[in-house]
Amino acid sequence: MDTLSSSSDTIKFTKKQIIEETGLGKATFYKYWDRIVEAEMVKATRSFGKTRLYKLNEENPVIKKIIEVELALIERTTPRAVVVERRKSKSI
Repeated sequence: MDTLSSSSDTIKFTKKQIIEETGLGKATFYKYWDRIVEAEMVKATRSFGKTRLYKLNEENPVIKKIIEVELALIERTTPRAVVVERRKSKSI
């Protein structure tokens, strides 16, 4: 999700780029890709030749919830991580 998630409308990815960025095997990627597209979790933004560019569909209710949970987790863990890091640096 992080690969496709971007606040910028200019950043879009090909399937090959998604595979490379996520580290998924091609077989695993293609096993689930059609379901992800059918569920409208991603959307094709433009095509040229046989190549299509995709981005995360941030209007999809499931994606909205995932982003909400991810942001809540970041918010809850970041202050603790900063405090722990400060403690480590002071003890060195």
